[in-house]
Amino acid sequence: MTGMWFRNSGQKGGAHTKYTALLLSSIFLLSVFLVSFSFPVDEWSDSEEPSASLILITEADLLKADPLRDKAWDLFHPSWKASSVWETIQASGQTVKANRDPFEEAHINLELFLDDPSNRLEPEFKIPSQLRAKVSFWLQVFGRFTSQTKIIHDRYNPEVIYGFIDFRPHFRSTSSAATASYRSDRTEKAVLRGLKLRMREAAGLTHTQLLTDFERERLKEMLQKVGGLDEKGINKALRNVRTQTGQKDHFLAGIERARLLLPQIESIFRERRLPIGLTRIPFVESSFNPNAFSRMGAMGLWQFIPKTAQQMIHEDSPKKWRDPIAQSRAAARMLQLNRNVLPDWGITVTAYNSGVGRMRRLIQKYGVDSVEALEMISVKEDFGFAGRNFFAEVLAVNLLEQYKDVLFERELGLQEPYLVYNKN
Repeated sequence: MTGMWFRNSGQKGGAHTKYTALLLSSIFLLSVFLVSFSFPVDEWSDSEEPSASLILITEADLLKADPLRDKAWDLFHPSWKASSVWETIQASGQTVKANRDPFEEAHINLELFLDDPSNRLEPEFKIPSQLRAKVSFWLQVFGRFTSQTKIIHDRYNPEVIYGFIDFRPHFRSTSSAATASYRSDRTEKAVLRGLKLRMREAAGLTHTQLLTDFERERLKEMLQKVGGLDEKGINKALRNVRTQTGQKDHFLAGIERARLLLPQIESIFRERRLPIGLTRIPFVESSFNPNAFSRMGAMGLWQFIPKTAQQMIHEDSPKKWRDPIAQSRAAARMLQLNRNVLPDWGITVTAYNSGVGRMRRLIQKYGVDSVEALEMISVKEDFGFAGRNFFAEVLAVNLLEQYKDVLFERELGLQEPYLVYNKN
């Protein structure tokens, strides 16, 4: 119909055609003009070479150009600020019932438990000095921050924490989990853009003025640990920025689910004279959920893939593969077999995630004789973030579970039923 109109108007007279062409040209030029001002500030201010016309950008300029940024950055709590995490949370004005607040125990220094003050840990699961920083990071993930928060940190130095994003206001403002998740994703992207802009400013690579002198020096110290302050070092640091979702609510739900299962699983491991700390691996793998499935097809408490389940459980029925006791017997046997060909329990636990073949190749290539030596392997031999951190995660959840009566006394039993008994 549109094409007919143009053809007919052309037949009736050239004036209509000229008028239409002029109108369309004007609309096109106006659209180009408006689009040129629609891109976020970070798209150009975070480039490799700042524009020569960029003299100074202040926080007020950024907020005026992108009002949504104000809300996003308000939900980010940088670790380079002068106040502590607990003081920041208290000052945020986000009040809920004290015994339901995910940050309720934030004032407890979890690092005090790294030395196992009550001697509750087995020798194989004491925290090695080389892994203290990593384990400390995972104590925050499983013991402090819930799934409505994300920690921003360096991929290869997780103890370098830039701050955390608190998404709780998004979940409080709507009954739709999908809407809250969508808003959280947008907030995360906005915060990461703002963080990377400030990282470049701290290194003196942009003309922005978003940090105080104190904050700039604190952020500089972090950047020097992860790459340096030159262009190459900052680009490395920017590539290695990673977010980690908190797991405290899932961990506490796992403790509730494990109440009936753990005694039976511990008995299986005692029969084989295996360290009882190994029975805490499911806290990392599945939050002790027998119905858990992963995107890679792993299933159940111990997250067996179908091939492994078929080999170790000797059953063709997927229902049998997911049985928590059958999986636990298979896991105990597999861990014992792997320990026979690997130098220590730390590497054996790592092999549970990364594969015994890969661990043996690293041992042969680098002469690795302990899990601490794995920390010295170049990142070029990367076996994934999960592989590099798996043993530290197991150490962290084992420590938290052993001290659950001290750390989570008021929170245990308060978990929502859908978290404890969900079938996903």
